[in-house]
Amino acid sequence: MDEREAYLARLQAQADRWQTQIHSLKAQANMAQGDTERVYEERIQELEENHAQAVDKIEELENTSDEAWRGGLAGEFRAAWDELEETMAVALGRFHNQ
Repeated sequence: MDEREAYLARLQAQADRWQTQIHSLKAQANMAQGDTERVYEERIQELEENHAQAVDKIEELENTSDEAWRGGLAGEFRAAWDELEETMAVALGRFHNQ
């Protein structure tokens, strides 16, 4: 497995963990009522949008040639993914601090 494939596997594993967390949070939201339920639904929507961005990035990486990866896209992908991870961490933190 080359560096790009290993990185892609790590990204997919992280996206899968986020999806599992989102499903768990949806279950919690289903038990909430009133304003709390509305806030949970808004935050879950934000998480789902971020997750969709992550999936898009993974697909983009899957379609990137090894040559493009070695030619400089590796750094761009890592920077974009790091930003997504931070966004997800903040969104998850907001949910758990509710």
